[in-house]
Amino acid sequence: MPDVDAAYARAITAGSTAFEPPHDAFWGDRTAQFLDPSGHRWAIDQHLHDVPADELAAHVAAMFG
Repeated sequence: MPDVDAAYARAITAGSTAFEPPHDAFWGDRTAQFLDPSGHRWAIDQHLHDVPADELAAHVAAMFG
């Protein structure tokens, strides 16, 4: 998705409920989640940059270590 922030704003304006506001994730994507009016959960992502494998491994180890 080219613009997570714009898509998220459109979804909320159209009646969706915020679940996880847009934010930059450690794996290099901008991500967000919302619930549509029927209750289905949607996740949208925008790739920002590649993250080296060793940096990803360090983040995961910190989360689950």
